[in-house]
Amino acid sequence: MHSNVVRRLAGIGTTAAAALVWVASAHAAPASWTNAQPMGSSANDVYRSQVATNAAGYMLVAWEEAVEGVPSVLVASRAPGKLWTGPQRMSTDAAALQNGTKTFDVAVSADGEMAVAYAVDTNGATAGGEELHARHKPVGGAWGSAVEVSFGGGQNDSSTLVRSANPVFEPNGDLTVLYAVDTDTADADDLRVNARTRSALTGVWGGTLGALR
Repeated sequence: MHSNVVRRLAGIGTTAAAALVWVASAHAAPASWTNAQPMGSSANDVYRSQVATNAAGYMLVAWEEAVEGVPSVLVASRAPGKLWTGPQRMSTDAAALQNGTKTFDVAVSADGEMAVAYAVDTNGATAGGEELHARHKPVGGAWGSAVEVSFGGGQNDSSTLVRSANPVFEPNGDLTVLYAVDTDTADADDLRVNARTRSALTGVWGGTLGALR
């Protein structure tokens, strides 16, 4: 029999709320909803959320939550047949998040590896100066340290904004992050699409493949 996994996440920025995940599966018995389980803290505001899953049933959710007043990216994950992990904070540099996290996304490989990519603000109260960071989690392992993905090409100056981030696992296990950066907020023609890949064999990030557009 096949399984249908249904995900629903809710984020509310004006009142204290938590991101919720509902999962239902269709087997021999009629499908039914599981009880709702809050992912974040009910004492904090949650603004945005993302989810990724695979055919085996691994699932990763991420959301932006105001932790002690600092907008931060948190994640929780679940292996097939297991309980959800507790929330884990991916972005921890309060100074780099003064303007809040603008962009983030998640990915799950066919084998259950996980990744999260997110933008951080390095320029304080002034617009611009954003960097794109990524973290990787092997199957059954812990989250690795953050790596600056948007490296090189003069893309990390004070006027840079990260407009999008799309992590994806390739069939060979490599992790590629496709992202768009605006290198000059005063010029609409300075939007660039770039990619950077982490080798599944070595665990090393390659150089930025810049200016795909």
